Amino acid sequence: MSKKEKLVQRIRENPQHFRFEDLQKILIELGYTKQQGAGSHTGFKKPGFNALPIPIKRLFVKPYIVKIVLDILDETEDITNT
Repeated sequence: MSKKEKLVQRIRENPQHFRFEDLQKILIELGYTKQQGAGSHTGFKKPGFNALPIPIKRLFVKPYIVKIVLDILDETEDITNT
């Protein structure tokens, strides 16, 4: 199992306690680029998609952000499986 697969498995098993650094690894693997945002937010952008601002003040990423990333992962898996 690759590192990416392990991260994806961890995010699916425990979305309440997922660190920003690990989420960043997944987004970069999906083709997003990191852009420093204003204040406590970091943005991730991918051509053809909306920007994804993520607040990084806390140790763990908020669950609604994790859900957005899970939706992106599901869409990506649907595209690669067809």
